[in-house]
Amino acid sequence: MLFGVVILAVVGTLALVLSRQFVGDPTRLAPTRDPAWYTWRTQVLLSDEPSLLLEKEGPLNMLAGGYRITTPVVGALLNRVAGVDPYRFTILFMVGMPILTALALGAFAYQHRRDPLAFLLTMIFAFGVLLATPFVGYMDQVLVLYFLAMALPFLEPARTSWGSRSAVAMLMLLASLSHPSTTIFFSVVLAAAAGLGWLANRFSIRKTLSTYAPTVLSAAAGVVAGLAAWQLGIWGVSASFSDAVLIQPYPREFFIGRVNGWWQSFKPDYTVPLAILALGYFAWRILRRRGGDWHGRISFLWLFPMLGVFGWVLDLTYPYYRFFNTSLALLLLGGTGLWVITRGVRWVAEKVGDRWGILQTVAAAVLVLGVVSIYVRPALGRWDRESQWTSRSSRITLASVSAYAAVEPDKPIVFVIHPKADQFRAWAIAKLNSNIMLAGLAGDQAERTFVHVGTIEDLKAGRPTKTGFPVFDRLSREFLAYLQDGISRFSEPPMTFLIKGFNARYVPENNNNPGAVITPEVKLLRGPDWATPSPPAVAAAVEAREQTAQALANPPSDTGHLVRVVAGLLLLLVVPGLLASRWFGVRELPSMLALVPGLSLALGLLSAIVVIAVHRAPFGPSDGWASVALALVASLVLGLIEWRRRDRPADRVPDAAPPASEPS
Repeated sequence: MLFGVVILAVVGTLALVLSRQFVGDPTRLAPTRDPAWYTWRTQVLLSDEPSLLLEKEGPLNMLAGGYRITTPVVGALLNRVAGVDPYRFTILFMVGMPILTALALGAFAYQHRRDPLAFLLTMIFAFGVLLATPFVGYMDQVLVLYFLAMALPFLEPARTSWGSRSAVAMLMLLASLSHPSTTIFFSVVLAAAAGLGWLANRFSIRKTLSTYAPTVLSAAAGVVAGLAAWQLGIWGVSASFSDAVLIQPYPREFFIGRVNGWWQSFKPDYTVPLAILALGYFAWRILRRRGGDWHGRISFLWLFPMLGVFGWVLDLTYPYYRFFNTSLALLLLGGTGLWVITRGVRWVAEKVGDRWGILQTVAAAVLVLGVVSIYVRPALGRWDRESQWTSRSSRITLASVSAYAAVEPDKPIVFVIHPKADQFRAWAIAKLNSNIMLAGLAGDQAERTFVHVGTIEDLKAGRPTKTGFPVFDRLSREFLAYLQDGISRFSEPPMTFLIKGFNARYVPENNNNPGAVITPEVKLLRGPDWATPSPPAVAAAVEAREQTAQALANPPSDTGHLVRVVAGLLLLLVVPGLLASRWFGVRELPSMLALVPGLSLALGLLSAIVVIAVHRAPFGPSDGWASVALALVASLVLGLIEWRRRDRPADRVPDAAPPASEPS
């Protein structure tokens, strides 16, 4: 019980530390730029047919995501069940994911080390590293790593437990619908772990199959089901796996430069020695013929996907740095290294007669303070300094454009932007602005929204803008081709907008072009083939601007809404997993605190994906509650099945002693 109280206290402290700035400013949005992409995809799911998420690929596949659908489904569920605004669900996501992932990794360490310090040290270290640059803002990547972290405590008991096998399959399926490439890397790691077991079992196929086949086959079943969903098109449209990864057209030198910055964010001066200490401990266990276990094997083998960082050695050009966030091995190894230090102190304490374990407790406290000082505190500084994904003024401006477009529902929406031609990151700016603009509009307006990268004069003439800079010129060609193809499907002329906040920094002279002023920040541009101003639409835009500005300046305090959010979170993150916990073998308090939220989320997500696949319509309130009902029914059925079965100690997940490892 005391251990559970400590876990809750740590979780509460971490949640408070990460969320304090959002509590102080209820209008503040999530940090970094990527949440814009997830926001508009969530709004599309709420307002339009789900197939649009697959079809809205954008020029150069810049907006594509394929069946990376779990994050927008999370946002849709939070909106329909808990009343969380699509603009702000990313805050809950970015605050919650590091904590929940750290909890799952702590449970995995505790399962195999059976020491509360292994849980706490792994959890706190993992939390600190998850605030590093490779993980902040990359929401699909963080979510897939969470599902994989959740699967870890079920690997060992899956040898004998159908509940654990079903957990592994379910989590791997959802991982495949979050980020398939990372899931494939992890699947190879599992296969390699079984290969090591084959060697340890002296090439005995029978022993290896009995030990590893149930786990590996359960994971394979989940991955195959997830990848099949991509190809079969469960939401009405199939998708290519290439949609899962977008490679920017930058030279090799750019990617190499990013590698160093990402690596330094891991604090290698401290992380590498801890990892070496952990690997030494695993080697010592093998040499002492205590054998290996899932914790040691995964911690070691999951390092190998990070070798993709060294692609530059082979003169390849791709985002090498992105391989840093395909693995949680460094987090597992760092936590184990800290725990090994406390074991050493414990050994010394026993020699000097410290019967109460005071030295070990003091050592653990010092290590926690060290992790907070070296990893957590600097990361929180960056977290606080990071700008939100769009400014308050942009929200006001785009609200006015959205209101204008709502009065003209049959006309395409065109935005003109012009990143500096000599700016190396024109690609990133064009992508970011496209996502922010889509996020600022209503979800059902995304299908008719297009962007032109270049000058107004070139757009009028129907030609791309040429600057002599290859990246910019390619962007202009592809964006214009995508725009022309898109607006050709409409019978009405497009509404062509120039927004001051998206252009003033790049090409100030664009703001001098003639056009109807809709609001001080927005012009409707004039052209022979473009829509003329609509007085009712202008009035709606002005009213929306005023209302949005007022709401952001004086956000209302709504206790009832807060109660709904809390109740909705309990329903989505606690109740289903709690009802089905015995089926999955999660029975003791520490493991329940760590794993019930993830199981609940997985059951709810899977239910929502099924509901959307059947309904294939905007995800309305009835869809949200149908998803919750399906998750609760499934949980009750699983709970009743387990309740009627004989209690099997071997099925218990993190708190049971692992079976004796095979000799090495």
